Amino acid sequence: MRRSMQTALVTGGAGFLGSHLVEELLHLGYRVISLDNGSTSNGDNLVSDVTRWASRSDNGHVQHFWALSGDVTKPIAPQFLYDVRSLGGKRIDVVYHLASAVSPSYCDARPLQVIDVIVNGTLNALKLAKQMDARFVLASSSEIYGDAQLVPTPESYTGNVSPVGPRAPYAEGKRLAETLTEFHRRLELVDAGIARIFNCYGPRMRPGDGRVVPAFFEAIRDGRPIVLHGDGRSTRSFCYASDTARGLIALAESGLAGPVNIGSGQEVSMLELAEQVYRIIDQEPQFEHVNGTGSYSDDTQRRCPDLRIARRELGWEPRLTLESGLRRVARHYGFDVELLG
Repeated sequence: MRRSMQTALVTGGAGFLGSHLVEELLHLGYRVISLDNGSTSNGDNLVSDVTRWASRSDNGHVQHFWALSGDVTKPIAPQFLYDVRSLGGKRIDVVYHLASAVSPSYCDARPLQVIDVIVNGTLNALKLAKQMDARFVLASSSEIYGDAQLVPTPESYTGNVSPVGPRAPYAEGKRLAETLTEFHRRLELVDAGIARIFNCYGPRMRPGDGRVVPAFFEAIRDGRPIVLHGDGRSTRSFCYASDTARGLIALAESGLAGPVNIGSGQEVSMLELAEQVYRIIDQEPQFEHVNGTGSYSDDTQRRCPDLRIARRELGWEPRLTLESGLRRVARHYGFDVELLG
């Protein structure tokens, strides 16, 4: 593939994972357009490693990046298509659809808005991909599995999700987004693939949004103990953002329909994660145990993907170990730690 001739659109490109995906695509030689309305993202995410409205040279390829403001819950206006063509691209080759609120606090406060963004945003992004005859990649979520009874969880597992539970706006929204994407593919309207993303972490996560990795580092930075829910034995698997972005690109370039799990196969408890964070920054652990299981009353107890399809079909698996990734995040939060590899 001559990637330098390819144009990729990333909805939610100014968000946490979106900005890492933009960066990876540029490194590979893609021309990249970010579409974001800024509601849950930060424009600064696109400044540290990418220059807005500029081009740069890397490995002999001239790369281009454009940041456009837009709301995926609204139909894509003809003006947007004109703007894309005026930037020098006759078409978009691949649409990565990442636009969605993710943080528990945001989902708690705006459940109907979350559903609107996921469902109508997916429909509009699919329509754009159809208009451009572009490959479409949906960033779905491990949340569609709910409190899985089969761990590591394969893509064939159909889920254990309550449609009226506290997590429903996000989890059920993503399940419907997968349905919309799959039937657009079956009806041959769009060449589409579905990625089920497990817990992703790294620099640029929004502070105070309730996700565990930034919450742990923010607590230590601010002189507070790390809060653990219950006995801290619930588990997650954490995949560094650049590795997750590579998985999305591998899915797009493969032509595979999926769904495909993208995440880390290393299952770790919240207590183990907190202890590792303290070891990395060389501080004595301080914990505060509170009742409950987490952000939601029906919070998932275990989460870890079966990665066999990703390894076999995409040739993809994470490169960074959890310790290496956490050290990078620690440096992002101002802790003086040594990086690994």
